[in-house]
Amino acid sequence: MVAIPKEVLDIIKPESVKTLVTVDAAGQPHAVVCGSIMACPVDASKVIVGEILMKRAAANLAATKKAAMVITAGMTSYELVL
Repeated sequence: MVAIPKEVLDIIKPESVKTLVTVDAAGQPHAVVCGSIMACPVDASKVIVGEILMKRAAANLAATKKAAMVITAGMTSYELVL
């Protein structure tokens, strides 16, 4: 995996908007706003997401292993394909 660029890590802050998008086995997308997201301290290619009230997203990740995350702070926005 590729390390997450520094400019993306710099905007992963509590005040930024972080959206996790998963897809189920039928291809139906599911998007949720996440509050608890941080860069993984031991692997620069991963992020840590707090799994609170994310039953459908967790089930989709288990079934398809496909996800994307959009992180927005002001006029700056990045997409991570996980």
